[in-house]
Amino acid sequence: EIPAEFGDVLFSLVNLARFVKVNPEDTLRQAINRFVKRFQFIEQEAAKTGRTVGDLSFDEMNRLWEEAKAKQARTDASS
Repeated sequence: EIPAEFGDVLFSLVNLARFVKVNPEDTLRQAINRFVKRFQFIEQEAAKTGRTVGDLSFDEMNRLWEEAKAKQARTDASS
């Protein structure tokens, strides 16, 4: 039952995207790219200290995630 309900939610979101004239595939692709860049930033920062992402605490990962978001926002604003 949960997969069917989840499918309904996704279908509703696609319809909403069309209503507000947003391409759902493009926006999903952009979101995935943002996620990948942020995660790669976390991996790079961990590597600078000789660690992996698995070695980081939740708080460290969260701090780096927020730092990556802020860095990305500055880059987007200057573009």
